Parts: sequence; C-alpha cells; structure tokens
Amino acid sequence: MKKETMIIVAIVTGVLQINQETITAKHHQRHKRVPGGEKINQCDHWEKLFSQNQESVSATLPPSVSGIWVSERCETRPGPEYLLRKYHFYNNNTFLLEQFYYLDDSCTLPAFFISAWGRFQFLQPSWIVPGGMEAEYVTQRMYLVPYSNDMAHNLEHRINRSCPGFVRKPWRSYKKYLVYSYIEINHHGKGNDVIEVVEDIDCLTSLHVSLNELQLMRVEHRKPFHHTHRPRNMRTELFLGDIHTQYHQRERYRPTSYQPPLLKTESRGCHICHLVAKSNHFSPPQLPARAKFPVYMAGEWISTRCEVRPLGMFVTRRMKFFNFNQSWHGVYKYFKDSNCQVSLFVLVAEGEFRPRRPSLNFRGSTNYDFIVEKASITPLDQLFVNNLNGHKAEHCGIVDSWRLNVSQDVTSFGGCDGIGLAVPSTAFDVVRTDIDHHGNSLLYMGEIDTENIPATPDSRPTSYQIPLIQCRAFSDYPGRNELFPLRQTQNAIFNSGKISVLVKGNIISIIVTSVLCIVCSNHAVIVT
Repeated sequence: MKKETMIIVAIVTGVLQINQETITAKHHQRHKRVPGGEKINQCDHWEKLFSQNQESVSATLPPSVSGIWVSERCETRPGPEYLLRKYHFYNNNTFLLEQFYYLDDSCTLPAFFISAWGRFQFLQPSWIVPGGMEAEYVTQRMYLVPYSNDMAHNLEHRINRSCPGFVRKPWRSYKKYLVYSYIEINHHGKGNDVIEVVEDIDCLTSLHVSLNELQLMRVEHRKPFHHTHRPRNMRTELFLGDIHTQYHQRERYRPTSYQPPLLKTESRGCHICHLVAKSNHFSPPQLPARAKFPVYMAGEWISTRCEVRPLGMFVTRRMKFFNFNQSWHGVYKYFKDSNCQVSLFVLVAEGEFRPRRPSLNFRGSTNYDFIVEKASITPLDQLFVNNLNGHKAEHCGIVDSWRLNVSQDVTSFGGCDGIGLAVPSTAFDVVRTDIDHHGNSLLYMGEIDTENIPATPDSRPTSYQIPLIQCRAFSDYPGRNELFPLRQTQNAIFNSGKISVLVKGNIISIIVTSVLCIVCSNHAVIVT
C-alpha cells in the first residue's frame, strides 16, 4: 500500500509541478523590470503605452474622407444586426455606401445587401462631440439584393408593409431591387430657379435603415500599436456617427458618439479589409466562422484607446474580476477631449457579479448581472468641482464639500444624481470573450443605451462597446500568492479530504476524490 500511496502522490505532485513551472514562466512574462531592477506591473505598463499612443493621434477639421473605407471585423449593431461596411467617398462630395448584412455574428452567412448613392457636405465642428465634424447628406437612390429565396420572400413582405403594393412580382435571390429614390431637377428661369421632384420612392420604414451616421465624421491618423510589435505605417481610421440602440428612434436620431472605425483599403495587415474591398453585391464577403469561447473574466482588463460614450463623454476603463468570490472593481477615467488627455473626473466602483444563462436573443453572448455596491468620485477639473458643489440634491456627497483632486465616497448618499450614478444598483448586461489576431484575450461588454435608460433582465444590450484587452490573469485560488503554492496544495490534498484513507480490516485503501489540475488563463486551477 505504501508503494501505491507514493505513486498517487507522485502523480499529483508531478502534475502540480508541471503547472507550477508553466505558471512561473507566465508570471515572469507578466512582470517586466526597469533598468534599476524594480518590477513594474504589466497593466500599468500597457496603460502608459496606450496613453502615449493615443496622445500621438492626429485629426484635422474638416476631415479628408475621400477614398474607400471598409470594416476590419464583423460588426454588431443594436438589434442585433451583423454587417460589413464598404463606403466610397468621392472628391465631389458624393458617396456610394455598401452594407452587407449577415445571419450570424461571424459574417459567414450572407443575408442581403444595401447600396446607397447620394451627396454630403460638411457643416461645422460638433459642439456635442469635440473633435468631430457635423455634416448633412441627401440620399438619391438605394437598392436591395437578397442572397437567398427565403430572404427575398421576407424582404418583399417588409417592403410592402412600407409601400403597399410596391412589390408585385416575387423577388429572386441575387437580383437588385430599387427601394428608395429621390431625384430633383433644377429648372433655371428668368426670375428664379424651380426645383422639380421627378421621382420620390421611400419604402425603407419597415427595414429600419438610416444613414444618419453620415451626420458625424472624424478621421484619425494613429500608429498601428501593439505591445509586442513596433509600429510600421500610420493607421488611418474613419469614425462615423453611432446608431441609436432603439429601432424606432434611428431615423430621428442625430449621432452623439461613434461606431467602430472603418479603415482605408490600403491598410496593411488587415486580411478582412482586403476581402471586403474586393467584394461586390453579387459576390459578398464571407468570413471564416469564429470559435465560441466560454466567458472567463478572472483578471484585469484595460482600454486600448480613448472611448466615446453618448453625448460626447470620453472615457478609459480598467476593470478587475475575481471569480473566487464573484466580485469586480472598476476605474473609469473621464476626459474632456477626444484624445483623453484633459482629465475631468475619476469614478471608482465595485461590487459583485452574477453569471446567468447564455443570451437567447443575442447569439454568442452570456447574460451577466453587475451589482454596484460602492462608489467614489475624484474631481480633476475645477469647473466640474463647481458643478458638484452647485448640485443641491441630497444624492451626491456632502453639499459644498467637493475639492479638486480629493476623493469622496458617495455610497452612503445613494450615488450621485449629477452624473447618473445610483448606489446600490444592478446593471443587466451581456458579456462575450474573444481572442485577437495577436493572441490577446478580449472582453466585450454591452453597449450603453443611447438614452441612458437602464436595462432590465428582459431587455439587455444587443451590441457591444469597444473591447477591453486582458493585461493580467487571476487564479480562482483566493490565496495571497499570485502563483498557486505547490507545497500548500500538497498539504491541502492530504489534510482537507482531497485524498481519503479508508481502513477496512487489514486493507487500507487510498482514494483520490476527483482532483484535477488544469491550466486556465495561464494559471493553475484546482477543480474538485
């Protein structure tokens, strides 16, 4: 029996030792040393590099949008809708917009195609979203192309709901159909000019199609940054206005934020860009299906760029999630400018999270409830301090007590009405994890409602914010050591019932009760 005991101990110890060596190697990768020999936290290091990269971003007003711009990944719009965009802006201020819609979140199964011709003109710099340019546009023609007979049947019924009797013959797949047309002719007279509308067709209402994204534009030039790669050529990005999170508001909504950027077709290192660029309405791009990853949030995650929230709020996020007690901690830094260089205030919040079931309406996402239990605010701008002190409501700290660069806990006051913060409160969210082409873990969380209406368990977000990147992974083990303590684990196995010794007569049996050692997110996890 002693021999069998030694074999079992050797197996368990050996597996733990292998994983301990793996974790140790990862641990050294997660911490760098400065020339003086002092360790620096990798998250701090990445955050500094991302900030420096953001500081180098340049943008001009009005933006130069001439050229062809394409999506760099399968995009998710509120609905949810899955699409790829290909937009061509000409030097004479006309445009051709092409949108490819899909049935899946990988943009593998084409559903239908929309193209729009028109013209636009810049107005003035946006006072709601600093750094953006307001514009107006006129759409002249729009076409639809269904990519299956079932979709053709679906679309013709939706078009007839908007324009009864407009579709008289059954639609067929891969055939182009006119659904919108507005053509004017200017007649020059002796005294004045007369504008005659020669064609006016609008059957888009039931499709919830809107091009109001053209009302807000911004072009950024930035270095293509990654923490393990040196920048090569400049990366040129086109930001267009956001899409309202509610269908019925799209046509009347003027953007106050941005969608994910489009890239110039000449961009290097973007395989999807080239696929979209060479596509057309008869040959839609079909991206390879992406693997579905289980949600594992344990670790620390940070923003990779300056993010824009509705109504021109600029923010960076840094969040921690601990699986062993299902708690979270977030630091939200708000700024006054589009490069996130002029600080406004810092919000620190923490609480618990509760995983729910996978979303039934939003494929690829999992429902999560985030409970806000504590919060504090640090004002970093004097005008913001004055606004807080002038806010006489009871729910934003002690009246007239706010000071510059001094943090104040607002938990006992129920949050802060002035910035829309309620404590305690529950955010009913959706979460998805993915991996980028550099091998980094990405965390997608639900997009903020355009009207800032709180979500409910039955009405969660159907699109995502810009993803966070994981800069540090946490173990499920709640001990003090970041690495799983091998000796402590071995003692725990024998002293905590992981190995049971049964005595029956003269027979001694040793039972290992399902001890499994796995490597998950670069850390050892003991699953019992």
